Amino acid sequence: EQGIALVTVLLGIMVIFAAVLVLAREATAQYRDARYNERDDVLLSHMEAVVDRYVSKLSVDPSYHLRWVDEFERTRTCTDPLSPDLNDKKNAGEAWFNGCGAWAYLDDPAPAEWQRHPLTVDADDGEVLLEVRPRGDRGAVELIVAGQIRQREQYRTISVDISPPAVSAFQWLSEVDLRFTPGAEVEGPVYSGNNVVFNGTPVGETRGDVYADNQILSPPDFLEGSIGYDSTGAHGGVVTDVFPEPLVFDELWDDIDLLHETACLRGGICLDEPGATAYLVQPYTLGATAQVAVWYSTERVSRGCLDPDEWWWINAEEDDDGDTNPNTNNWQVLGSFDIPQNGVLWANATVVLGNRSVGTPTGPVEIGAPLTIAAGSASDEADVVINADIEYRDPSIGDVLGLVSSGDIVINPHAVGHVTPGEMNLLGAYLAQKGQIRIARTCGQWGSVPPTVIPPHLNFHGSIATRDSGDFVLYFPSQTFEWDARFRDLAPPLYPQISAAYAFVDWRETPVPAWARL
Repeated sequence: EQGIALVTVLLGIMVIFAAVLVLAREATAQYRDARYNERDDVLLSHMEAVVDRYVSKLSVDPSYHLRWVDEFERTRTCTDPLSPDLNDKKNAGEAWFNGCGAWAYLDDPAPAEWQRHPLTVDADDGEVLLEVRPRGDRGAVELIVAGQIRQREQYRTISVDISPPAVSAFQWLSEVDLRFTPGAEVEGPVYSGNNVVFNGTPVGETRGDVYADNQILSPPDFLEGSIGYDSTGAHGGVVTDVFPEPLVFDELWDDIDLLHETACLRGGICLDEPGATAYLVQPYTLGATAQVAVWYSTERVSRGCLDPDEWWWINAEEDDDGDTNPNTNNWQVLGSFDIPQNGVLWANATVVLGNRSVGTPTGPVEIGAPLTIAAGSASDEADVVINADIEYRDPSIGDVLGLVSSGDIVINPHAVGHVTPGEMNLLGAYLAQKGQIRIARTCGQWGSVPPTVIPPHLNFHGSIATRDSGDFVLYFPSQTFEWDARFRDLAPPLYPQISAAYAFVDWRETPVPAWARL
């Protein structure tokens, strides 16, 4: 009996010991997991801190990624075939090449390239390395941020798309009153530097928020959770709670200067021919390649009541009588260009968008890649003349157009009906920085418009921002205005911003690439 009792005691002790051992092992495993997860969280927080650091630099200088290789960035190799620095490299912290608009990361990173965030205090906090990829379809950049704790073999990678809130985020934006016709249906947000007015009956509808620095008069029906913001707060919100300072067009000149610099110094298309008075610009696609054909003229025609600038509004391809005569303006071929990676074209004179009869290719305008076309500057204003219908090759993959005029955007009435009799189809984000969107007349701003057999109809899909109100809708007895809902999350390349603050469009964790494992 004593032996049996002893064996029972020993077995009990062994069971207890085994249980303690199992619990100890479980506790050790849980502790290791907790430490792993803690290091993982710390690593991720430092990766996010590097993103915040980069965003703050972009907020100060929106072209930072075009000027510098960041201190946390992999070695860049210039891949722009038009750059004299093709295949040359720059390391972290160095100034990037002027005129090189495309790059790649061709070399596996050396251990010394990985950097610790300045606020890290422990080797277990990890190291970070990033890639920067311009995203023309969103007007900003994608950051690929890799983090590692080398001695622990812990790795994480995130992809972050960041974009500035652009003027194109509004379906309508103006410094003066915005007035909508009875029964108007507005899909996107609108902003007025004074009043927003929905006239008459039936009552208009809006699915986007409405902002007025003064008042919303004759308010619409607010649908799908939309709210009105004005100085009174009577329609759901006070405008200064969202925009403490009014949105004014004078603050956009720096953005237009940035477009000029990016086109002429950072690998874009720079139209700066000596003596040029106008450029005829025809975006098109050749196979799978998006290109732009360009002609230029040095003619300065002042005839009758038209001054030399107004001449181009209605006579880019026609004489005064409306007959096609492509030789009147002595258009000269400048060349065809691939749409650059940064997606920016700037011209020092009037841009006539769309070629209907001068050589080949001809319209309609076909946008096959993200593209912003800008004309002029604060010191030398220039207009954009719409001379043909505009279409996207494939909007589902980010084809988008931005038009930025330092003066007016002018619709040539001779272009109406070029594709479909009596119709004009326009797409994109349009900004008339100094003026308005207007219809060209026989005396420029004044006079008559060419008679039409079929009452013209306008189909517009996009965004309109003008300093002043325009008269172009009066030319079209019927119009269809639709908002391009993609502009909620994207903007044409380097399109002028309404704020210096960048928004996170997308944040996701991605598989760790081979280069991020040492």
